[in-house]
Amino acid sequence: MATSTIDLSIILAAGKGSRMGSTDKHKVCFPVDGVPAVCRALDCYERCGIPRHLVVVGTLAQQVMETVSQRHCNVSYAFQTVANGTAGAVKTALAADPSLPSSTRLLLAAGDRLLAPSIVDSLTDLFDRTRCDITILCTTTRPNTGAGRVVLDDEQNAVAILEMADIRQRRAYALLRELAAAEKLPPTEEIRSLLASTFRSDNEDKLAKAFPELWPALRARKPITASELLALVPEQLGYFSLQTRAGRPLCLTPDEAEALPHSNTSVYVTTRGVLANAMAKLSNHNAQQEEYLSDLVAITAATGGRAKVLLAADPNDVLGFNNPAELLEVENTLRTRQQAARHNLLPDDEFRPLGDWLALFSAQSKQELLQNCLDTVYGTNPETISRQRALYLPLLQFAQQQLGEQADAERLAIVRAPGRLNVMGRHVDHQGGHCNLMTISYETIMAVRPRGDDVVRIFNLDEKNYRPCQFSLGKLIAELPWTDWHSLVASPELKKLIGEYGVDWSHYIQAAFLRLQKQFPQSLLRGVDIFVSGNIPPAAGLSSSSSLVVGAASAAVRINGLDCRPAELVSLCGEGEWYVGTRGGSADHAAVMLGQRDAVVKVRFFDFGVEDIVPFPADLSMLVCDSGLKACKANGAKDQFNHRIACYRLAFRIICRQFPQYRHLLHHLRDVNARTLGVPPAWIYRILLCLPEQATRADIARLLPGTDLSAFWAGHQGLGENTSYPLRGVAMFGLAEAERSRTYADLLRKGDVDEIGRLMRCSHDGDRVVSFDQNGVARPYSSPVDNSSLLRLMDDLSSGEPERVMAAQLRYQPGAYACSLAAIDEMVDIAQSVPGVYGAQLAGAGLGGCMMILARRDAVENVKREMISRYYAPRQLPPAILVCHPIAGAGLFPGPRQNTP
Repeated sequence: MATSTIDLSIILAAGKGSRMGSTDKHKVCFPVDGVPAVCRALDCYERCGIPRHLVVVGTLAQQVMETVSQRHCNVSYAFQTVANGTAGAVKTALAADPSLPSSTRLLLAAGDRLLAPSIVDSLTDLFDRTRCDITILCTTTRPNTGAGRVVLDDEQNAVAILEMADIRQRRAYALLRELAAAEKLPPTEEIRSLLASTFRSDNEDKLAKAFPELWPALRARKPITASELLALVPEQLGYFSLQTRAGRPLCLTPDEAEALPHSNTSVYVTTRGVLANAMAKLSNHNAQQEEYLSDLVAITAATGGRAKVLLAADPNDVLGFNNPAELLEVENTLRTRQQAARHNLLPDDEFRPLGDWLALFSAQSKQELLQNCLDTVYGTNPETISRQRALYLPLLQFAQQQLGEQADAERLAIVRAPGRLNVMGRHVDHQGGHCNLMTISYETIMAVRPRGDDVVRIFNLDEKNYRPCQFSLGKLIAELPWTDWHSLVASPELKKLIGEYGVDWSHYIQAAFLRLQKQFPQSLLRGVDIFVSGNIPPAAGLSSSSSLVVGAASAAVRINGLDCRPAELVSLCGEGEWYVGTRGGSADHAAVMLGQRDAVVKVRFFDFGVEDIVPFPADLSMLVCDSGLKACKANGAKDQFNHRIACYRLAFRIICRQFPQYRHLLHHLRDVNARTLGVPPAWIYRILLCLPEQATRADIARLLPGTDLSAFWAGHQGLGENTSYPLRGVAMFGLAEAERSRTYADLLRKGDVDEIGRLMRCSHDGDRVVSFDQNGVARPYSSPVDNSSLLRLMDDLSSGEPERVMAAQLRYQPGAYACSLAAIDEMVDIAQSVPGVYGAQLAGAGLGGCMMILARRDAVENVKREMISRYYAPRQLPPAILVCHPIAGAGLFPGPRQNTP
């Protein structure tokens, strides 16, 4: 799922929903286009990355819980014993888990409220960006709507929500006072009728609550004089008297209140602390004599808090229903939206007849049009454009050959997904660290043809090494468990499938389609024919496999018209790759998808977002050199990758247990830093001292008593029961790399390339296993992480000597992740001996693959010469040196517009 800053959703599903006219089916359990309404709501929140949900139940509680549990497993329940409205339901929810910290971020919504994921994201983003206390989702006020009206001050802060019952009550009071003042007060029976029609209710109990001063006299049917009525109904009951956050008075007549342009949807984002404070101050002095949840806005504003509104531009992004007719309207809206999406699935600019694509890439008359398209993607580097352009025509001709007769009339799109470099921030994306990402000018190209069934057929231009494959989504779904994605990727059925045949290139494409199918379960995804080519060196640490996942996912999203934002798709692609057994993060997929031409992109994780885009200097080059050793994501290598991630997770658990005073600040390993904890830098080394340098499983069990550790061992069973866990060295690398990756973009913008080079060297030393001296003699390398080394660093930080203090900074400490190989260490040392090279380091996850070199552009040829003479030639390996320039991230190839002459 995508990652959200919301910690918990509270879903209100305790009411009767009597207007649905059913005594045996709860309102939230009514199917909306085949899916129960509450499950549709939870599906949306899951897609938005909200990790946990609390559903408040009451009437027909068992039915609601059974309905939810069939589809969602990360849900808890709170039972509302007294039906006292939505405010009572929220109080029940807060009481259900009193241990929740005040800072816990909450989404509140009714169980039948159906939102577009983009709306939830926007509401959360507004809360984060403005740092307010509450965000309120609103729609434009429609005639005769019963929704409450939101009052804004001059600074667009919400100061109150006025419920329609109160607006009608005040209108009735104002009307009676006007009649009494004019000596036109009607008889008692007509006053009763007037109140009922103005309040829009004939219910005696509701009228008695709305007009407590008048109703006893009216019920007695005694005549009321004008003076008596004016005494019973003071002037202030005929309007609303409010205050802005600045304390200025704000008065509204009932008509002005009803005409307010923003209507409340009863969807809020706030914190537990703000909500609990408001719930403690609620009163029932209103037209319905009940506590209004919406009063939390006025209570918060009265104490100086800020509430901001998000206006939904499209009212169909916020749906709900109260009766069967409205339910039918909602279903019709959803179906119309789906039909409209499918109608627009294949725009002519993107999906063209194959014959047109062939003409574009081969006909001389179209070369200027083609060049404009290529420039958009690749920039102006002639070498890059020439090399990448050469990929397209052979692939299109291959598709023509496979499709046979009438092939030229088939409509296809071209999807491209480049390889990537993570120029700083290795091994830390899954721990919440930053990554600094650069696409490389080598990529996977796919020609994709939509099908009318659920079959995905895959063909590779390199038929010798990549056999054709096809699969049916419906058949895979039937064969694999489908409770949730975690159960699927951990299932014996998938292990048997992968174990019997091994990881095949087609499994990465299966992964993309299945993860999207799980995320969008309402209908079976449409199949596609995919024709693949590319020039990313495989198993070289340049994300050739991730480019397959991202390319296939991009095709599936576009062909099926899925509402999937880039940040969400990045997370889904990262989780999708778990299908083949690795449990890394989403950095590779983020780089492939979000890369920018001529720039480095800095991204954060948990929550995911692009933080900065920095131009890559024109006088620098990034070289990628393939070691010739394949970084195989199977067998022992996969165990080794997952073993290191387990070390991170275990170290984090131990730190949280050993330092409970910081637990509320620690969500991911990256949070163990001086800024977050508010401690001196030396304290981080003190924290690391609590971790053993090496630990057995028995040692870890003693450090984490009562913890079920089986999940920690699951991803690397091949290493055996007696494997050792270098917790301190791995954690130290992760914390230092998080610091290096945090500062990289600022250094690049300032042009401090020397400092970048130093950080690259430190980073690689954290992966290094061997070092080479000037004579090429290898010696085992181990970065010190023992107690005396940490204590020495602490002394250096407190020494007051500038050189010692600087050298002891966390970012300069390698740690010991140790996922390099001797051959790659040698390549790094060769590169760093060449004048004009700033830094060199491992590229990718390690255990084979490539290394990267940051050098002046005028030093590139010297670097090539040294690498060939000192590494490739002695091993009789063909030189594999890529000079890379950042190109555009993954997407559909931007063909010329159809109306272009």
